[in-house]
Amino acid sequence: MASVNDLNTAWISAGQKVTDLQDESQKMAVALAADPSSYTEDDVKKVTDDLKAAKTARDFAKSALDDAKAEAEAEKPTDITDKKVNIIQKTSKAQDFVHNFVDLATGKKQITDLVTSGNTDGDTSNAGLTIPPDIQTNINQLKRQYASLEQYVKVENVSTPTGSRVYEPFETITPLANLDDENALIGDNDDPKLAQIKYTIHRYAGISTMPNTLLNDSDQNIQAWIEQFISRKDVVTRNGVIISAMNNAPKKPTIAKFDDILDMIYTAVDPAIQSTSILMTNVSGFAQLAKVKDAMGQYLIQANVVPDMPYSIRGHQVVVISDRWLPSTGTAAAPVYPLYYGDLSQAATLFDRQQMSLVVTNIGAGAFEHDQTKLRVIDRFDVQATDADAFVAGSFSAIADQQANFAASTAPSK
Repeated sequence: MASVNDLNTAWISAGQKVTDLQDESQKMAVALAADPSSYTEDDVKKVTDDLKAAKTARDFAKSALDDAKAEAEAEKPTDITDKKVNIIQKTSKAQDFVHNFVDLATGKKQITDLVTSGNTDGDTSNAGLTIPPDIQTNINQLKRQYASLEQYVKVENVSTPTGSRVYEPFETITPLANLDDENALIGDNDDPKLAQIKYTIHRYAGISTMPNTLLNDSDQNIQAWIEQFISRKDVVTRNGVIISAMNNAPKKPTIAKFDDILDMIYTAVDPAIQSTSILMTNVSGFAQLAKVKDAMGQYLIQANVVPDMPYSIRGHQVVVISDRWLPSTGTAAAPVYPLYYGDLSQAATLFDRQQMSLVVTNIGAGAFEHDQTKLRVIDRFDVQATDADAFVAGSFSAIADQQANFAASTAPSK
């Protein structure tokens, strides 16, 4: 009968086989896109069949390992002295992840005992930790709590490091030609011009250091720390790249008075996307906008009771971003505040590689000398502007109130 260690080794080996075949199939896909004759149908079929068989073997090995662990746990005698009752439960993937993290950091598990995360960046270390789906779900839920701009852009999950997409930008459509002469030559239409957008997945990484005394906390505390750390770093990183794409908008109107904002709302983007367009500024800019009044003395910004849209201007949501992540320009004495407007889902696309990896060590990178544990995070994505006419990057220093223009009434002469 195979031991738990043997089954664990088999599972790791099977998982590595899947990772290798996935890398091979992705390279083939890229090569075939560039040259359809680079591989034959038999080559593609063989890799596809091998990958399917490898996944089946990996899943079977994991199931056998889980069963062996459960049986070994069930055979342990109950501690009658302490009156503790062992409740046997199948260990979830999230618990496996946290236990592996804690065991590795505390030295109970060697680096070679852990499964790799399937990195495609040339990292051949076996110290990678896979991120289970439930932990990934928790991270995504937390990200939405940290003012993530990712929810406003279009997100497309991709499985290749590079690629391209074809988009049809808004064009001015002219009417058909009027042919009074029955024998007149019919000319060509002004067909829409398609734009090709290319993406290249970039790696964004960082290392977090924590004292080993932190690992004295419970597993759930460690899991919560990992989830918060990853989600916050990821939101800040992706927000910065999205804002950079927003700043590349060709239209950059300067706002100086109340009516300039109305002009931007009603004329800056195509009417087809006005209903889905939003306004965005930082905290300092919002504080200035909140003081602007119309001719009747009503404030420009309207406070709503709707949780998803607490503030609006003429029915368009106002999104407020921290000054730290969306800074003002200019000088301290004369700051220039940002004011974006448009439909971000049309203006930009985030190509998500969905291969975030975690690598932990308590030995390398100076961790051993300082009794620390270091966690390296790598995220893979790219952001590309897709429709330059769907968004404008406005700015303002000060906005004058709308002036009242009421004609004085005079009493008729008798």
